[in-house]
Amino acid sequence: MKFLVVLLSLVCALALGAPNVQKVNSPRPAYVKDIEILPSDDTRIIRGQNAVRNQFPYQVSLRWGYISSPSHICGGSIISSLVVLTAAHCIQDYGSYTIVAGLLDRAESTSSTQSRSVSNIVVHENWPGGSSPAPWDLSLIVVETPFTVTSSVQPIELPSQGAPTSGDVVVSGWGRTSGIISTIPSTLQYADLEVLPNEECAEDLISVMGSSGVLDETQICTSGRQRKAVCSGDSGGPLVKDGVQVGIVSWAVTPCGITIAPSVYTRVSSYSNWIYNNLHLLVVLLGSVCALVVGAPSVQKIDSPHPAYIKDVEILPSDDTRIIRGQAAVRDQFPYQISLRWGFLSTASHICGASIISSLVVLTAAHCIQDYGTHTVVAGLLNRVETTSATQSRSASNIVVHENWPGGSVVSPWDVALIIVSSPFVFTTSVQPIELPSQGAPTSGDVVISGWGRTSGIISGAPSVLQYVDLEVLPNEECAEDLVSVLGTSNPLDETMICTSGRQYAGVCSGDSGGPLVKDGVQVGIVSWGVSPCGITIAPSVFTRVSSYSNWIYNNL
Repeated sequence: MKFLVVLLSLVCALALGAPNVQKVNSPRPAYVKDIEILPSDDTRIIRGQNAVRNQFPYQVSLRWGYISSPSHICGGSIISSLVVLTAAHCIQDYGSYTIVAGLLDRAESTSSTQSRSVSNIVVHENWPGGSSPAPWDLSLIVVETPFTVTSSVQPIELPSQGAPTSGDVVVSGWGRTSGIISTIPSTLQYADLEVLPNEECAEDLISVMGSSGVLDETQICTSGRQRKAVCSGDSGGPLVKDGVQVGIVSWAVTPCGITIAPSVYTRVSSYSNWIYNNLHLLVVLLGSVCALVVGAPSVQKIDSPHPAYIKDVEILPSDDTRIIRGQAAVRDQFPYQISLRWGFLSTASHICGASIISSLVVLTAAHCIQDYGTHTVVAGLLNRVETTSATQSRSASNIVVHENWPGGSVVSPWDVALIIVSSPFVFTTSVQPIELPSQGAPTSGDVVISGWGRTSGIISGAPSVLQYVDLEVLPNEECAEDLVSVLGTSNPLDETMICTSGRQYAGVCSGDSGGPLVKDGVQVGIVSWGVSPCGITIAPSVFTRVSSYSNWIYNNL
């Protein structure tokens, strides 16, 4: 009998309008979609069993269609509210994809299921494509709207880079069984398996195929010695150990489950850093959307979830113009609040917030500063567009950005800048400086943020009236946990930053950047970055911790 090394997605020829695929009649690597499937009435994952409701809340069904309606081709796993992890060989460069989460029965549509269309796909840049199994068999799928976390829909934790795996694991999916199944099962299947060391995996592959094929150290194997295995349709699905995803179903030998041939997976810990660097949840600096400013510079869309300006994200229309779950301020409530305006070949318009710290100096975020165009600061405002006897407008005569701030679209520490105005502010009931903390002073408890920023990542324009919201400082350890739960990583949080809790879905958004976070009349933070869309997950808002830079500020006044 000839055995075929195959990637474990579904037979493409079963989809109307699917691409023509070459049959593989020799034991070189090939998609499982390229094999013949013989009929059987056994619809379990090979020697597996039916799952129960909510047993695998991270499992998704990846569906693909071209001309016809999308149907199941692969598995995948939720790793954040906006991102699904799957195999690269599951991805076609045409057709349409849909992700369905919360399923037990593959065909069900209930209150627990959540279907999402796809906004972007990031395939590992080294993956060669084609029908040959290879390393780099992983991809990230970004959904258009976030999953709502429920008992049926949950993200799975990922391992740290290079973490080893051994012992018992579990795999789940709707894949065929034993290479002789004509249909995929309706009910999600799972099997408890044992990790096989790569040396033994190579020996078992050689005993079946005469070669260990493309097996390398970036792949992980499970033993087929008990005739347990994955099969066609399981591709892209999660291999999990103790609540951590250690593998992505990649390739195997067919017919499945009738020899001792192991199942082979992409080893997630070989690509953890790549995954974290490419998450698409758009960790963003909270400046305004540049494209909304006439004459603003061209900005690059950020199509992977590394830190980027919120000016690089799309804003959807809404009639809600409050700071996220905040309320309108009253006249002179925040006399230190500044509107920072910037223009290039056009009239300057609001891009960020800032605060008055002396009659000649304004404090803001470094990422709000452009190295061209003109900056203007306006104090004494309640309505962002008003010009009254209370307002004072000043041009910038000099700007001092922290010397370690790297610039560009990468979120980092040192996100602090000083703007020196051309003439002193006149202090009135509407225009007052804010006190700063001493170097290293800790912060906890209740704080307040103010600004003209958008809400929830779905606002088409900034509010006219100054908004504010009362927030709670979140200890950095808890902040890291909440970021991990949403993003899969806490990067780039560090001790020079301070967080406010997003657990009440209150926070800052685009246009609030550079604004003041205040506790008992002392400015403790500068709005820096967050997770977009704003206010729809528990993701915290993150600020530059002023007390980490108090000495720098005083030395540069």
